[in-house]
Amino acid sequence: CQSIKDNYLAVSNAFNTFKSELTVAAINADLYQSLNTKYHIAGYPTILFWKRGSLPGSAPEEYHGDYTAENIIDFLNQRTGLRGRIKKDAPNKPLTVPVDDPVSD
Repeated sequence: CQSIKDNYLAVSNAFNTFKSELTVAAINADLYQSLNTKYHIAGYPTILFWKRGSLPGSAPEEYHGDYTAENIIDFLNQRTGLRGRIKKDAPNKPLTVPVDDPVSD
């Protein structure tokens, strides 16, 4: 969702040194509408968390806090044991990984 784009970029950058332990990703749910049904997404923005090692198809935990970068980072730190933090000098663009098929149903 465009309303939290800057906060989301800050969250992504906060964890970019933990790439092997946490993946921060975004999808356009308008393009992948099957995910709305599969994961019971009723509104935007929606943040879902899967613990690393979760079985394919397992239910994610939905984030219900404020959509500030600080609160989302705290949520992820609590769930993962990592120590992500806002980086004042971080680039204002997401880290991207080329993917042929970003979502498989």
